[in-house]
Formats: sequence, structure tokens, C-alpha cells
Amino acid sequence: MTYREFEIFIEVCKTKNMTQAGKNLYMSQPAVSYIINKLEKKYKHTLFTRDKNGLQITSEGNTLLNYALQLVYNHNLIKKTLSENVESIKLGVVNTIAEFYLPKYISEYKTLKPNSEIKVIAGNLNYIFDALSRNEIEIALIDSEYYNKDFEIIPYHYDLYMGIVSTKNELSIKNEILFEDFIKNDLLLREIGSVERTIFDQVLKSKSIEKKPLYEFNSNNAIISGVIENLGVSIMPSTFLNRSYYKKRIKLIRISDVNLYRRFFFVINKRSKNNKNLKFLMDVIDLVHKEG
Repeated sequence: MTYREFEIFIEVCKTKNMTQAGKNLYMSQPAVSYIINKLEKKYKHTLFTRDKNGLQITSEGNTLLNYALQLVYNHNLIKKTLSENVESIKLGVVNTIAEFYLPKYISEYKTLKPNSEIKVIAGNLNYIFDALSRNEIEIALIDSEYYNKDFEIIPYHYDLYMGIVSTKNELSIKNEILFEDFIKNDLLLREIGSVERTIFDQVLKSKSIEKKPLYEFNSNNAIISGVIENLGVSIMPSTFLNRSYYKKRIKLIRISDVNLYRRFFFVINKRSKNNKNLKFLMDVIDLVHKEG
């Protein structure tokens, strides 16, 4: 006798009507009748009789009902206990962190806590904070500063920006360069409002320099492709360029007279009760960056 058969039998006992039991279980009446007949054949007893008031359970049916109720209770208890032992975290991540860092974070976490589950959503900053406000996630990973009294915000990583040029570019013989010399070249930059563009424009403003990019892109991969083709130069977090595919085509140059970096932050919903698991996730992410 399967768990599902127990459920059907119990529902028929409750309703004393196979048609109604079928409706409650989203089954047809013939399907319910088939299961009851199957049980009667299996246990060699009549489980129900029929009178003017509908189905009436027999004494043998009552005996089976007591066993069925206990078995269904035990099944649900086991299911609940096992689900509680699976530690779950609801995580939100901005797109750039999701693309370049998240797989490593999750891999390390699952290695240390194999009986765990991380539910992830990714999107832009506004989308992630909306999800945090609605309690759809417990913790967010973002790459720009933000303040909200309902959230705890903790910096966890600094990402250094480097100048990037094609290996075809004459600047590729250099290891470092001054900012003003770097921007004499055509620039390929992210769109206005992006973290990278905001950082770059702040440096321009601090030096009272006006400089427009030759091209604007809404993805780092598009910029990297443009630099590889020597359409211009750009800045990029050095971590993005650790892939062997890029190393042979792009030269990283340190811009020596300005500090170009971005900060990553944990953002925690203060209403979250999952503090132990969140702390462990944060420790794992810190470890990933310390190990490089």
C-alpha cells in the first residue's frame, strides 16, 4: 500500500463519498473507486458498505484507518524533520558579482556544507533591494555603497581597477601609466549609472577633465571584446581578466596616480532569523577572496 493510497482511503473515510473525495484530491471518481477496490482485494475485506446516507466504514475499514492515519502522520513527520535539516539561504546578487564570483562562492560553501541549499536571484541593484525589502532574500551581495536603516551593510572586498589595452596597442609595452596619459586614447566605457562609469567619472571630475568615451557598452564582455580589437582602452577589475583567454590578448596597466577600485558589500535584512547560516556564508566568501 503506497502513501498515496493511504491518502485516498483516508479522504474517502472523511467524506463518505467517492465523488467528493475525488474532487478534494483532484482525481476522478472512477480512479478513487479503483483504489478502494484494489485495497479491498489486497486485504481481502470489505472496507465500506453503502446505505441511504452514503458510504459507511466497516470494522475492518476502521482497523485499516487507524494504521493509515499513523503511517501518514509518520511520513509527514519524517518529511518535515528532513526538510528542517536542510539548511537554506535566500541570496540576492547583482549581475556583475553573479557572473564572475558567485559560482566560486557557492562551490566553496557546498563543499563545506554539502547538506545545504542556496536559493539565488540575480539582477540590478534596485531589483535586489526590492527583493530584500519584501523578505524574498535574506542577504545580498552588491558592488556599490548603499544605505538603508532596515539593512546591515558590511564591506567585504576591494576590487582594484586596472587599465586594459590590446596587445596590439603601443601602450602594451608599459606596466604603468599616468591617468591623463591613459585617457588621451579612445575610451570604451560602461553606460552612465554603472559602477565602473561612476568611478571613472568621479576621477575625471576630481581632475577637472572633460572626456567622452568613443563607445559606451552595457556589458563588461562587450568592452573587453572592443579592447581586444584595439578599438580603444578601458578600465576593468583585474579579477575579470584572470581567464587565460584574455591574458594573451589584453595587457593590464596600472594607473599609478589615481586610486581606482570598487567595494563589495554584504547587505543583510535585519529581520532575518537565519543569522548562523548567513554568518557562515559570509566567512566562506571572505575565505574565497583571501585565498585569491
